[in-house]
Amino acid sequence: YGVVGAEATVADKLEEINKNYGTNLLISQATYQRISHDAFVIRPIDVLRFSHRGDNPRAEMVYNVMTKDRLGNIKHKLRPVATLHQRGFRRYRDRQFAEALELFREVNTMMKVLMAVEEDPPAVLMIKRCEAYLANPPPLHWDGVWDEK
Repeated sequence: YGVVGAEATVADKLEEINKNYGTNLLISQATYQRISHDAFVIRPIDVLRFSHRGDNPRAEMVYNVMTKDRLGNIKHKLRPVATLHQRGFRRYRDRQFAEALELFREVNTMMKVLMAVEEDPPAVLMIKRCEAYLANPPPLHWDGVWDEK
């Protein structure tokens, strides 16, 4: 069996871009809204443009499922990291890049300790973006989508 249609296109794109973020599982905003947030540890990862059924692409949030937590354990070791990343992402979307930068640096430090990794690729990516936007802010009507120039 296979999946076709706009939903399959989004899933294909998410699967493909995992490597850009150093993640294993990305989900769309639509999926995020449908699942139990207690059952998974999830963090916002980016805002991307998706085209649905041939319409103009629109900006949508994309999320990283960090791990499953079927018991809904509020003390799961990755929950504080996900919460901090979410705060950083909120500051980023609000154009508060200096504050977001510090929060993403903290996320990166926490992930190094908790997961014994050299770097947390999503946090490092957001650190670089914050630094870039501090040097050269996005346009006034910025929709949150990173526009590589």
